[in-house]
Amino acid sequence: MIFLAEQLHQTGADLRNALVLMGSEVPFPFQTVRSTVSTFGIPEHISAAMPDLESLGIASRLASLQGYAGCYQGYVTDLAKQWLYGCNAMQLLQTEIFACGPEPMLKAAAKIAAQFSLPCQLC
Repeated sequence: MIFLAEQLHQTGADLRNALVLMGSEVPFPFQTVRSTVSTFGIPEHISAAMPDLESLGIASRLASLQGYAGCYQGYVTDLAKQWLYGCNAMQLLQTEIFACGPEPMLKAAAKIAAQFSLPCQLC
């Protein structure tokens, strides 16, 4: 996901509405930061973000069941669903899901994409 974000950034793509959601049940392999990139539909207390994406101006939020500070307390797919429920029809038309991770998470991501009739690429 980081590579995709960097590539899109390098092409000059408009990433003002991009949102990267990441989940982990082991400590994240980076020092999390409090996000300074605003995004609609995510409660303010869910503020943990990835520094590399923040530096590109791309909103990111983190999820975990492990109680990490600033993270959504649940699965990343639940956070994605919560965000998608807050989108209007025009926002959904501009939304595409890209996901990588373990097979159960990818199956959940595909199910969400189907539920919201969104294009989806899984790895």
